[in-house]
Amino acid sequence: MGIKRIFIVRSYSRTNSEIASFCADAFRELGLGAEVFSFNPYRYSSLPGGRFFGRLEYRMAERSLFSRVREFSPDLVLVIKGDELLPGTVAGLRSRSRAPVANWWIDDPGLLDISSGLSPAYDLFFTNDPDSVAAHEAAGCRFARFLTFACSPAAHHAVRLTAEEAGKYAGDIVFVGLLTPYRVKVLEALKDFKLRIWASPVVREYLPEKRTVIQRDIPASSPLRPLLAGREAWGEELAKVYSGAKIVLNIHSHGKSDPNMRVFEATACGAFLLTEERRVLKDFFEPGRELVCYKDAAELKALALYYLENEKERAAIAGRGQGRAYREHTYVHRMRELLAYVEEFSGLNTTGAGARDGGSA
Repeated sequence: MGIKRIFIVRSYSRTNSEIASFCADAFRELGLGAEVFSFNPYRYSSLPGGRFFGRLEYRMAERSLFSRVREFSPDLVLVIKGDELLPGTVAGLRSRSRAPVANWWIDDPGLLDISSGLSPAYDLFFTNDPDSVAAHEAAGCRFARFLTFACSPAAHHAVRLTAEEAGKYAGDIVFVGLLTPYRVKVLEALKDFKLRIWASPVVREYLPEKRTVIQRDIPASSPLRPLLAGREAWGEELAKVYSGAKIVLNIHSHGKSDPNMRVFEATACGAFLLTEERRVLKDFFEPGRELVCYKDAAELKALALYYLENEKERAAIAGRGQGRAYREHTYVHRMRELLAYVEEFSGLNTTGAGARDGGSA
């Protein structure tokens, strides 16, 4: 099938919004039409006292979504994560667009208990974790594939910092991201380094058995507390943070195989990336030449000391990493890969566009 128009549905979060925008820009660069729709069915009902309106607000958001997808008339609907879309809404998207509906899920295996319940509703399901593909197939998903993250050169690039910016963003070792109990443990092992942490002072832990997130503040007595910026870095500020770091530290939040967004975004910014080892990472970068991997806290500290003292070697690795990211791992590359999977799906002729007429959730 010839894909010319893609309708992208994003959930209402900063990460989902950024990825949806990067995907849309990549499709347009490929000469295709793309539109992004923000689906936020709980804007008001999530507020205190607003639960009574939850179902009504969902119906209104769903009606707006269906109306727009019918007007746009896409050849493909791509949902970014879509944890707020009920399976009936996915079926409604398919029947109204007469196009296959795909999901790019970005939180496996941490939220596999949620994603495996949603994936059977989709024609195609892309997971960020290669080890989760089998779980989606076992759950009844007809076409599950591994699709990792990427970079956007327009957003992820080296920035020459002013003296004022260097004072704000430069650091020996920098970490950017949400804090989890595991990440806190790793960061505490580096407490004697010049460490800067771009995160809020809140530790989040997902409990799959309860499908809930518990949050706790980092104690004032924690050695990490004075190192916190109080917020994460996004957009141009993220590029400045990465550009000002001698070492960008990457700590994954879950899984053993899945590279996260930081791998591709930090290298694209020309940063030296010291990342936790991942099984499939060697398929995307060459460890030791384009980035450096550590296995545990002891090796992390030893490698940090070595590369802080060897600037030329550090810069050479960072340069090669940026080159690889731009050559092979932009969102244009990733969307080409996604479209190839859509063509494969179409060729299998397992589900024609609009084969199942689903109703509203």
